[in-house]
Amino acid sequence: MLILTLYRIAASLWGRDDISQTTKLLWTILIVLAPFLGFILYLIFGGRSDFEAEDEQEEEAMSKF
Repeated sequence: MLILTLYRIAASLWGRDDISQTTKLLWTILIVLAPFLGFILYLIFGGRSDFEAEDEQEEEAMSKF
């Protein structure tokens, strides 16, 4: 479960175009060095809108079928 969460957050983080490469690198370092703290902080401060966008894309794909 931890690995799946790490993968989802990393994919979400590196897929974003609205933050710089430096910010992405800093988030990645935080997540690697302190996984639970990094996950929680990213979900609170950096990932909400990105996960909502992914959910909308999934709903759109499901409605096409």
